[in-house]
Amino acid sequence: MGVKDRIKVFAKHIGITILDFERSISVANGYVNSISKSIGIDKIEIILEKYPNINIEWLLTGKGDMLKDIPLKELSLPPERGIDDLTKAIDSMARIIESTMQIEKLKTEIEKVKTESNAESVRLNAENEKLKLENERLNAIANERNSRSMENLISSLLAGENTLAKKESFQET
Repeated sequence: MGVKDRIKVFAKHIGITILDFERSISVANGYVNSISKSIGIDKIEIILEKYPNINIEWLLTGKGDMLKDIPLKELSLPPERGIDDLTKAIDSMARIIESTMQIEKLKTEIEKVKTESNAESVRLNAENEKLKLENERLNAIANERNSRSMENLISSLLAGENTLAKKESFQET
């Protein structure tokens, strides 16, 4: 992001249009969009005079915060900035506060959903463990029944062989 983009971000942040920003620093309409890499020192001085809270390092390099921490008593509106500019700035601040409140509500909602999701996950894991134990119990019962059935079948087959052997020996005699 270059100087031109950072100026646009700053203007949007303080709630003014690019045209209003250009007028406030006494440049021609379209000046901001014509910036290719940087701007002259004379324009920087005007920007700092009109907007003392902008961090010039951020404006020129993108490093640091967009705004400097300036004590409230040092901030004063130049007389040429009228009530409209002040109203725009207040509206912008109100939008920022409203957005911040919405973000906090969303964070709270996300945490609530995470908590509910975690609780549901714990519940499902416990249910899964119960089902595994029930499955193991039923498999044990089925295995036991199969073993008994096999034993009965083998006993029946053996008994059948004995009966067949007796019949054959009876027929021979």
